[in-house]
Amino acid sequence: MRFQRFAGFVVVYNLAVILFGAWVRITGSGAGCGEHWPTCNGDVIPRAPALKTIIEYTHRTTSGLCLVFAIVLVAWAYKAFSKGHAVRKASVTVLVFVLLEAAVGAGLVRFGLVDKDESVARAVVIAFHLLNTLGLLAAGGLATYFSAFTIGERQILAPEKKLLFGGVIAILLTSATGAVTALGDTLFPVAASQPAIERWNDLSQGAHFLIRLRIVHPVIAIGAAVYIFLVARLSGLRANDAYAKNTAKVLGGMVQAQILVGFANVTLKAPGYMQIVHLFVANVTWLVLVTLIATRFWPAKPTQN
Repeated sequence: MRFQRFAGFVVVYNLAVILFGAWVRITGSGAGCGEHWPTCNGDVIPRAPALKTIIEYTHRTTSGLCLVFAIVLVAWAYKAFSKGHAVRKASVTVLVFVLLEAAVGAGLVRFGLVDKDESVARAVVIAFHLLNTLGLLAAGGLATYFSAFTIGERQILAPEKKLLFGGVIAILLTSATGAVTALGDTLFPVAASQPAIERWNDLSQGAHFLIRLRIVHPVIAIGAAVYIFLVARLSGLRANDAYAKNTAKVLGGMVQAQILVGFANVTLKAPGYMQIVHLFVANVTWLVLVTLIATRFWPAKPTQN
């Protein structure tokens, strides 16, 4: 139980750091430490820092603790669980994703893909950055789940397996396009006097690609939401245990909540706080989907670890 609680804490902490990272982008603080990494403007501890420097330095510090927690998670998993146990594999995967996050974050800073940069390279790296965080959260969620329940193959029909993993692809596509759209909303915000729908009006060749791509995310997101909602209903109907059924219901509710938040984000012209809320609900929805997949493949029988 102690390991399970710690693994759950690591997931929550990583989610908080991810949300704070989004705030770094929204406030344009990514260049707060210049193009220096791991130092900040050449110093280990910045002297007389500006607000953007404080924000960026705080994000780096909290991200560094992610690595510490990941190392502790792996060491604890190897001490508490036997060779080949899924908790060990999931914990190591958490550490791998944390190291990848550090590498991506360093690359963004060292290559100047921060602040007002409008390049294709930044859009691609930002999308990968978000996908990597999803992998990090999924691995942490699985480490938590496997430490709480025994692992035994659950016999589910092949079509349902494909549908569930189709939901994974749907969220990954939605998240990647959402990251690009969020970047566009930060760099090219809609003026307060403009109607919200004008976010998508300029599709001309002369418009910046981040503006022209804004329409892609909502189209994919709506399709993905409908698909995942239906898959959740199907899995809930086929599940035999209460834990899986309840997880499917929660997933359906999270999808509906995400649709409402998405529409609110568009209507309010994507203010910073709504982008954070949107990202938070998306990440929780992802964690619930990963949990549902776990419950459909492995029995939910509590363990004593």
